[in-house]
Amino acid sequence: MKKKFKRDIFANKKILLMGPAQTAKSDEDDINLDDFDYVVRCNLILNCFANNEIPRTDVIFVNQRATRVLISDYSETYENKIILTKASSRKLGSRYPKSIVSITRVRIKEFKKIHKMKNLYMGTHTLAWLLQSGANVTYGGTDFYWTGFSDATNYPDKYDFVPTKSGNESGKHKMSGDLRFIKNYLMTEYQGKLHLLPKTQYYFEKSLEKYGIV
Repeated sequence: MKKKFKRDIFANKKILLMGPAQTAKSDEDDINLDDFDYVVRCNLILNCFANNEIPRTDVIFVNQRATRVLISDYSETYENKIILTKASSRKLGSRYPKSIVSITRVRIKEFKKIHKMKNLYMGTHTLAWLLQSGANVTYGGTDFYWTGFSDATNYPDKYDFVPTKSGNESGKHKMSGDLRFIKNYLMTEYQGKLHLLPKTQYYFEKSLEKYGIV
């Protein structure tokens, strides 16, 4: 029988959340993966390391597109992991019988209404969900799209990245909204439980300045 996922396994645990941005890759040089209870990575990042040494990864968060790819193209590198998704998980669970698969929901309704936010980007969604699960989160490996949305060179090791047309992307997401959500909500509500690694902290501050967020 497949194990049932319980969100409270992350409560009071030390979590390392790493995005796939090439420009923030040096974040991982400043830490020891063994210092964390769980290492979380987003989307198809493990494919970057399929032919090389795979860095420690305990949990993978996948968006709708990555979910479809994992269902259509089976990869044993995703077995025996915790796979969390924003989309339907039934087919994904059947595809990866040795993995624990679950859908995630982030509580942002009131903040979204007040600040007229759009949907969260994957990294922000994952960050918020982990914090709302009671985790202590160290976040790295992202530049908050500082280099743009369609520059595939921003991703390491031939990362399976297909850029979305900027018009469609901006219709669904808004980085300024995510930045406000992180700065004015997550960093206040979960004070002491959220830490940014140096390179990510640098791009966070640069992005706040870019969008005039104080």
